[in-house]
Amino acid sequence: MHSSDLADPTPFLTDDLLLLTTGTQFAGADEDAPYRAYVARLRTRGVRGLGFGTEVVRDGIPPALAAACHDERMPLFEVPYRTPFIALARANAEAIAAQSYARRTWALAAQRAISLAALRPDGLGATIGELAGQLEAWVGLFDAAGSLIRSAPAASPGEELLAAVTEEARVVLRRGALAASSLEIAGHRVTMQTLGRGGHLRGVVAIIGPELDLEARSVVTSVVAMTGLALEQGVGLARARSALRSGLLQTLLGDDPQLARRVSRELWGPLPPAPVTVSVATVAPNRMDAAVDWLELRAAEGRGIPFHARSAQGARRRRSRGGRPHVRRARGAARRRRRRLRPDRLRGLLPRSRASPRGTARRRPRHGRALLRRGRARPAREPRLPDRPRDRRRPAGAAARA
Repeated sequence: MHSSDLADPTPFLTDDLLLLTTGTQFAGADEDAPYRAYVARLRTRGVRGLGFGTEVVRDGIPPALAAACHDERMPLFEVPYRTPFIALARANAEAIAAQSYARRTWALAAQRAISLAALRPDGLGATIGELAGQLEAWVGLFDAAGSLIRSAPAASPGEELLAAVTEEARVVLRRGALAASSLEIAGHRVTMQTLGRGGHLRGVVAIIGPELDLEARSVVTSVVAMTGLALEQGVGLARARSALRSGLLQTLLGDDPQLARRVSRELWGPLPPAPVTVSVATVAPNRMDAAVDWLELRAAEGRGIPFHARSAQGARRRRSRGGRPHVRRARGAARRRRRRLRPDRLRGLLPRSRASPRGTARRRPRHGRALLRRGRARPAREPRLPDRPRDRRRPAGAAARA
């Protein structure tokens, strides 16, 4: 709120301001033009309303000023002589302070409620649900692959809007950089914020609702920090699982796959029955973690990859040939090329299995490209690996190891 009797006070005003005047600048004005020009300048500057103090310069509000405010849709009110402008300014400041205090109090209460929700068994889902309730908006959590894994409330914002938000989340994840953005999608305000660290994002939080003020953004920031911390803390467990998978892979390549079968059955489910497809993907070292995360997500979602492991030659996957082959582009692998695995190399991957005599294709490894080899197994008598000199002379190739 500000008071001024200048003919053009706009250089000294800010947006969303309430202006008070006594009308001294209109002394001697008999036409409507000065009033209309004055109100037009205030409207252009972003003034929200005009208060006219009566019985100081003249009695009542000038009709020309009232008409100009009506035409410009500018709120106009009368300030009686007994009400000083300083009293209005004080009341306005107290109202703003009370509103700010209420919003800060709400933010503290919301953060406390979200912290309690994080202690529930499904802490991630409870946190997203509590955030949606506090903001009275739709909140969705997308994983590192751009799939929606948590959302609240249960009602969908609409298939088209959800598809557009999902696509935008995947674009943000592909960039790989930390980002917080607010954009307009299909007439709705959407706020997005990434989770994780630059170059290794864990997901995206998307909010569909009204524009967030400072306090609401602070609540969202706290949720992003808590969720990101929880996801990062799971990195150690993920590394332990990766090491266990690598150990199981070595037992599968050895003469005793029974240990791998028992451990896999307890942790991830039974290994796929014969016949199986073995794929070997050679990934750049700086993208290996992202590729393993991609495989973990697909395995958790049951997308046809029942077992995978990381080895010195690359990331290996094993699946049954009965389902649809989900050979897709992973992070760090620009393209995969499928090749037949030599059948005699499959001996020992599964107990009592032997491959049919088929040939192999030439190896053409390239940096950053995935190399997939595929083999068909059938029951046999001996589960041991062949002990031939030429097999020992070729330990470097991924196909020979597989």
